[in-house]
Amino acid sequence: MRIAFSVPHHQEYIRSGTPSEPILAEVAAMGMHRFDVDAVDVVGKELASGLIDGNTRTGLVARLLLIMAYDRALKNLHARERTSIASYSRAVPVRDFLQALVAEDYISDVLGCKPDEAGDPQVSLEEAFDGAFVRFSHFARNGVDNAIDTHAGLAAVARGMAIQCCEGRGSVDIVVPIVLKDEKLKEDVMSTMLIQVVNDRDGRVSPLDITAGSLGVFPRVHNGREEDQRPYIVIAMQLGAMASAKNAWFVGPSRTREVLSVPRIPLPCRPGDLTARSTHRAHPRYYINIEGCSHKVYGVISEADSPRFAGILAAGGLFSEHSRPELEAEVQELKPEWNRNRACYGWTDQPELWSSSKEGERIVQEKIVCGAATAEPWKFPARKNHQVENICET
Repeated sequence: MRIAFSVPHHQEYIRSGTPSEPILAEVAAMGMHRFDVDAVDVVGKELASGLIDGNTRTGLVARLLLIMAYDRALKNLHARERTSIASYSRAVPVRDFLQALVAEDYISDVLGCKPDEAGDPQVSLEEAFDGAFVRFSHFARNGVDNAIDTHAGLAAVARGMAIQCCEGRGSVDIVVPIVLKDEKLKEDVMSTMLIQVVNDRDGRVSPLDITAGSLGVFPRVHNGREEDQRPYIVIAMQLGAMASAKNAWFVGPSRTREVLSVPRIPLPCRPGDLTARSTHRAHPRYYINIEGCSHKVYGVISEADSPRFAGILAAGGLFSEHSRPELEAEVQELKPEWNRNRACYGWTDQPELWSSSKEGERIVQEKIVCGAATAEPWKFPARKNHQVENICET
């Protein structure tokens, strides 16, 4: 059901949308499962129709993957209980959700992930979120002046929704609230899953710099006592874009990570909510970096569907999807596009144009790297007072 929110004075268009309606979302899920609707096919056709802005396809694919993982976890839960699905908005354990989301080869790595910031380094993600659950049947768009804290997360869980942050306005794109304990809903038992969807790293805050403290996720003081050390999860969903090596946030183990500066990025929060990280007790952060968008890294994508997702993203590029990367130079000889290498500019007498094709680009290697393993082997340099400023647009 689409709602007409507003009609401008000139009446040339209508501002409309589909707001959070839990009952409608539940009925829609029932209808989709009853009639076996292929969500991937629907998304592909709608994007091809031109009615959906193509610039939003990356976030759309990420939300689709998360909903598919939630549905699969729900089915697996009922299969274990040998019951039919009575509700498509039932809470599912965090463990089951992550098991459904990632490919089987990486499940043990993800569940065994250790915190890379604060907390007991021996406590795995599976142990930290034992008994925790997520509950969302749809996504709702967050307002510019709304914080992504645990108070908002509590309301979101009650409505069975996850949060879609303002497009391109912050370091976090999706927030999935987490309930840490199976007890009466209250802010004290809330945590969060912060997700950055990466398809173009230029101008974005590194996922490694996303922290609950910098975003004000947990209140500093609540119920008259200092904040506790509730764990949370950060996920970088890198859906397969070619990246410039000098701008890439994630590079091979043999290279170092270079961050020259942190740009001024508007964050989806209220003025005054952001405080310096040094004033907070750090919460244990469990970091998961997923590179690629195929069956190799996502459990909800079949091998047959991998090309369909690549087609929807339309971001793989000629060289990242080429089946024989060792022949990249020969493909460059055909000059499908002009890059700084000898294949394109070898006929000139300007050595500045002869740089290797490998220096500016790299073939996407699909993989999942978790927790402290992301940082320790690569020996990242210490952060130089990278404070993300609170710049809220009004």
